[in-house]
Amino acid sequence: MELGDEPRFLTREERAALALQRRAEQVEKMRENQRRIEEARKQFEAEAKKTDRERERDRDHDRNRDRSRDRRDRSRSRDRKDRDKRDRSRSREKDRDRDRRGRSRSRDRERRDRSRSKERRDRDKEPRTSRSDKPEEDTFDLNKLQEAVKVRYLGMQKEKKKRGRRLHERKFVFDWDASEDTSQDYNKLYQKRHEVQFFGRGAIAGIDVNAQKKSNNVFYQQIMEKRRTEEEKLMEKARLEKEKMKERKSAHDDRHWKMKPLNEMTERDWRIFREDFNISIKGGRVPKPIRCWEECGLPDEVYQAIQKVGYIEPTPIQRQAITIGLQNRDVIGVAETGSGKTAAFLIPLL
Repeated sequence: MELGDEPRFLTREERAALALQRRAEQVEKMRENQRRIEEARKQFEAEAKKTDRERERDRDHDRNRDRSRDRRDRSRSRDRKDRDKRDRSRSREKDRDRDRRGRSRSRDRERRDRSRSKERRDRDKEPRTSRSDKPEEDTFDLNKLQEAVKVRYLGMQKEKKKRGRRLHERKFVFDWDASEDTSQDYNKLYQKRHEVQFFGRGAIAGIDVNAQKKSNNVFYQQIMEKRRTEEEKLMEKARLEKEKMKERKSAHDDRHWKMKPLNEMTERDWRIFREDFNISIKGGRVPKPIRCWEECGLPDEVYQAIQKVGYIEPTPIQRQAITIGLQNRDVIGVAETGSGKTAAFLIPLL
């Protein structure tokens, strides 16, 4: 509108036409915005699909790499198991050789100890008989005792004592000095001090424990020998002979555990038995495993049922778990699938 023009009034039809035109422009703008949003959404979905395809390709690549790594790990673990098995067999042979050498050494050592203790007893017996004839010697050395009395009471010159007080300190030392004790000059109990014998597990630090045990063992044997009666000495001699026979028997018994009866099995045989069947146990007072069904002590009906099922020999989990279950104790068994775990837990219940 220019200046000077009069205001123009629109009719109803013109106002309706202008309103329709504005409405058409608004609808066109809304459609344009909606079209722009739809294009942006389609572009986003396309990029998302592309990203998913790349991620799936990376996942397939990682899966193939993990599969190949697992294959390599299984081969390594198989090689490691074979190597461990060979090492166990070697260590078992070494243990057997070490046990043989240890038994021979222990026999030689005990033989030497017995000969030494016998010599000591013989030496101790000789002066004891000679002392019994002579009167007991006096504990004090009389000459040195008289000299000490003269020094103390007859005014003889004495050595100067160290000053107990220091000039530059206010503290006074109240402890006795070792030089003031004159009893070690004439008292034989101080001159020949008795070595303390520790009962139990007591030992002196800084000295070989085995050497102390040997010397203390001789001391204990002497005391026990004095207190024993003739019957007890005979019983001790019989016991030592029985131990010697047992050691001689075990020293030359190199049979395999399959060839031994149950009452002749040693701890070493049970250890080899568990290693042969790869049985590892944790817990306290674990019973021995079973070697065969006949040694298990099962009722005849249960034994016949086991033979009918086809369990000719017990599996490793059955060898150990059945004996624990028969004692009404809790047990947690870990074994491979198909190793007879269910039978191992049900047979004690029957």
